[in-house]
Amino acid sequence: MSARVSPTDRIRGEIDALFDGQRELAEIIEDVARLGARLIIQTAVEAEVEVFLGRARYQRKSDAPEARAGSRNGFAVVTIKTTWPDPVN
Repeated sequence: MSARVSPTDRIRGEIDALFDGQRELAEIIEDVARLGARLIIQTAVEAEVEVFLGRARYQRKSDAPEARAGSRNGFAVVTIKTTWPDPVN
């Protein structure tokens, strides 16, 4: 089973990998700028989610009793009301 890697660590790995190849400096600088912008946005999003939920990425709610109820993967039980006469299976 592969280890879970956070999106910010994945982007940092992509930046590090840019310097391993034999590419022109201009291409490398362009890609570093693009990935750097992605890294800044991803870091901000992860920090905002952590503050909103009140717990770290893999911390369980039971470890942080003051944490807000919520899930990082977006799962929620939803009931959909329809006007269709037959139930949908």
